[in-house]
Amino acid sequence: VSNYASIELVENTVAAHVVEQLITGLSESSSSFIADVTKARVAYDALTATQQSLVSNYAALTVAEQRVAEIAQNEAEITNVIQLIAKVNDTAATFQTDLSIAEAAFYALTDEQKAQVTNANDFTTHNAMLVSYQIVATNIESQITSIDTASLTFIDDVTAVQTSLSAFNEAQLSLITSATKSLLQTYVDEIAQQQVADDRKVAQEVIEEIA
Repeated sequence: VSNYASIELVENTVAAHVVEQLITGLSESSSSFIADVTKARVAYDALTATQQSLVSNYAALTVAEQRVAEIAQNEAEITNVIQLIAKVNDTAATFQTDLSIAEAAFYALTDEQKAQVTNANDFTTHNAMLVSYQIVATNIESQITSIDTASLTFIDDVTAVQTSLSAFNEAQLSLITSATKSLLQTYVDEIAQQQVADDRKVAQEVIEEIA
C-alpha cells in the first residue's frame, strides 16, 4: 500500500509539474500567448482534483486568463470602430449621423487603441466631404428662402432650385432643414394650383368660343 501511495504521489506530482511548466512558460509578448493560455487551462482542467491542488502557480494562470479577456475586449473595441468607420457612406442619408457615431467611438478609445484603427485617416476625407455638403446645402437653402412669390421669375426660380436638388445625393439632401424643404414644397404646390387654375381658364375660354 505504501509503495502504491508513493507511486501515486509521484504520478500526481509529475502531472502537476507538467502543467506548472506550461503556466510558467506563459508570456504575453509571445505571438502564441492566447493559444498558450488556452493550452494551459485545458491541461489543468484535465488533472484530478488532487493533482490540481499540487499546481503551485495556478493563480498565475487565472491572471493570464484575465489578461486574455482584456486583450479580447481591447481588440473588439478596435474592430468595432474600424467597422463603424467602414460603414460611413458619404452619399447616404445617414452620412452625418454615422460619421458622428464613428467619431464618438474612436475618441472613446485609448491612444494605443487609436493607433491600431487602420482606417482612421478616412475621417479626414469624410469631414472634408461633410463641410463641402454643408456649404452646398446652405447655398441652396439661401436660394429657396430668397424666392419671391410675387416675382415674375417665381416659377423659373423654383424650377431652377428643383433642378439643382435633382443632382443632390441623399447625404446632401439630409442637410437641408425640414422647414426649408416644407417652404419649397409650398412653392411647388402653389405653382401646381396656379397651373390648374390656368388650365381651367383656358378650357372655359375654349368652351365659350365653341358656344
